[in-house]
Amino acid sequence: MGDKADDLGRTRGPAIRRAHGTAGAAGALLVAATLCSASALAADDPSDGGLWYYTQTGMADIQQHTTGEGITIAIIDTPINPDVPDLQGTDLTVHEPSYCVDAASQAALPATATDDSALHATGLAALIAGTGVGSNGTAGTRGVAPDASLLAYAVTISDCGTPNTAGKALREAIADGADIVNMSFHDTGTEMSVSAEDVAYALSRGVILVASSPHEGSSAISAYPVSYNGVVGVESYGPGGVLSDLVETGDFVDVLAPGDRIRKPDSANDWTSYALTDGSSSATAFTSAALALAWSAHPDATSNQILQTLAHTTGTDGLINLDTLVADDPTSYPDTNPYITTDAIPSPQDIANATTQTTPTTSTTDDPGTDDPAAPTSNTTGLPGWVLPAAITATLLAAAGITTIVLLTRRGTTNPTTPPGGHHG
Repeated sequence: MGDKADDLGRTRGPAIRRAHGTAGAAGALLVAATLCSASALAADDPSDGGLWYYTQTGMADIQQHTTGEGITIAIIDTPINPDVPDLQGTDLTVHEPSYCVDAASQAALPATATDDSALHATGLAALIAGTGVGSNGTAGTRGVAPDASLLAYAVTISDCGTPNTAGKALREAIADGADIVNMSFHDTGTEMSVSAEDVAYALSRGVILVASSPHEGSSAISAYPVSYNGVVGVESYGPGGVLSDLVETGDFVDVLAPGDRIRKPDSANDWTSYALTDGSSSATAFTSAALALAWSAHPDATSNQILQTLAHTTGTDGLINLDTLVADDPTSYPDTNPYITTDAIPSPQDIANATTQTTPTTSTTDDPGTDDPAAPTSNTTGLPGWVLPAAITATLLAAAGITTIVLLTRRGTTNPTTPPGGHHG
């Protein structure tokens, strides 16, 4: 995770991906902004003060029927500030200490913080389950799944000094009962990497993995964990359906979700202000919360059936259709993960074999060194191949006034088969 994150301004840790690619938008393009850059909320902002993801998607009506209750979402990310007003009264548990140690003393570093290092995870948690109560009478961040339980694991701290922190946190989250794991970071296979074995272990336990798309390179880059088999890959769009020209069109992108111009708690003025943020990190959190809404509405469904619902209700435009996602009956679908293909890593056999593991020990295997990238594959469930050059239809997006055109390619066409390896120094 060696790349500098666009939304944190840190020099180490997972690069929270704001991808570039060739996707275009009809109308004005949203200018890609630095995430958590403490940009002021402008009076003429077209995004309902950064709450458009709530107001323009009919969220208030949806939450009359489902709120994410009974579903646990793990956030593997930066330190978090649990004391912001938006998170007061939420079911948030912070894993202490962090998975990082001080490089000099080897002392464990805390998982909570009140400086800028806590911006990212705090914003994600607020977007998933925030109360909407802000500081000094201002509006806060309204959570998509306000009654979901949150588990926070800090793995990205400057000069972490500990290898494979994200993989260890993923295993711990599974042991702690996570149903969905949100990974809004970019893993380039350095010392904090999530291994293919970690992912296989999670999938074999029926855990849904959601990861953000990268902001650098091209569709051919080996971006992890989003490129791993069975992981839901997410990119972002903004108010009115506007898609930045920086959006990645990689084969690891499965859905588009609200992620641009999102209201988040800001560390300025002792966390009493808010900023608008952009990127696939927020879109990933929105997707994790949306899946929690669907699962909470249909608690008898398996994790694979919830993912089947996501695949079936996401149109050829690639955008999550929240109404149909929540209303659709997942139990009518097969109990297979629609995002698993036959020749990606971890392989279906690797995932099946992982069911025999009895301890959550992180893999220490080396890079198998298989050839990059694989031949085109088809979805194992027989769903469409999802090459998605499609106009966003007026009927699907009329309620939100969305009029953009996107180009998106689904995983399975050039999915890489070589992982970054379990541990890298």
